[in-house]
Amino acid sequence: MKDQNGGQDSKSSEEEVNDKVELLLENITPEKINLSRTSAYAATGASLAILLVLLQLKTLSVALEVALFSGALAIPFLIFYANLNETFLWLGEEAYERYRKINRTKALIVIMLSGYALFALSFFSIIWHMSVWLAIATFILSFALISTNDYVLTQLNLEIRSNRN
Repeated sequence: MKDQNGGQDSKSSEEEVNDKVELLLENITPEKINLSRTSAYAATGASLAILLVLLQLKTLSVALEVALFSGALAIPFLIFYANLNETFLWLGEEAYERYRKINRTKALIVIMLSGYALFALSFFSIIWHMSVWLAIATFILSFALISTNDYVLTQLNLEIRSNRN
């Protein structure tokens, strides 16, 4: 594919995402499925804890209302994702190929990311309530670390694939 300047452009962002998903799904083990399930249940529990604390307050600032609603909306997405992983743990190794196929679908990726994004919004909203500057700093730092993680994953991906060839 050529870019606007006539040169070859690098992989599209969709191809990059597909490569990273493929690397993560290549060697599915019960431990990896269990980790996905556990992280979804942990985020669900944290969302529930946030809701329980916020529901005890008589008045809520805008930031806390955002935290309340986004935390409540995150729970069904996260429970769905956790239960899906639970199902594949029950089914065992025979179902791992199907697990790889399902986890490549955009619908499931949207469901998973929606749950985690709503959970993150709830978390950042609570920090925003305490201090706008702290929320901004935490948000920027989080995305910087996500980018660093993405870079490390990309480098590992390249190293693993070059070692295979």
